[in-house]
Amino acid sequence: MRRAFEIFLVMALVLDVGAAIAAEPPAIPRDVLAKADYVKGRAAFQSRCSACHALAEGSADLAGPALFGMFKRTVGTKPGFDFSPTLKKAGLTWTPAYLAAWLADPKGYLPDNNMMIPEAVPERDRVNMISFMMVPPG
Repeated sequence: MRRAFEIFLVMALVLDVGAAIAAEPPAIPRDVLAKADYVKGRAAFQSRCSACHALAEGSADLAGPALFGMFKRTVGTKPGFDFSPTLKKAGLTWTPAYLAAWLADPKGYLPDNNMMIPEAVPERDRVNMISFMMVPPG
């Protein structure tokens, strides 16, 4: 009986860790990002994200972490921000593809996160928004 419990415990730990590791999404080609509409991306970011996230260099965290430099960071590791356990153990580095997958299914892609996004970002807005986020405001 004890052995069965130990096996169950190990399986539960493995499944819990595995749940936080999202499948790698398909890459977004550079030419697609380069052709994105920056103005539409800015409008989408401002209407959907700016209440909780700042994007400018040196900006403070709001309800969510400041996003400047996010594409060089491991998910859940921005200093000074308290991320959910799911994001802390995700082990992913933000890429446009991971961000697109997150925005397409914010509650399902990395379950049990704390982001209060009300709905998925429509496909028509995602690449524009990501392209805007990749260019530092200036």
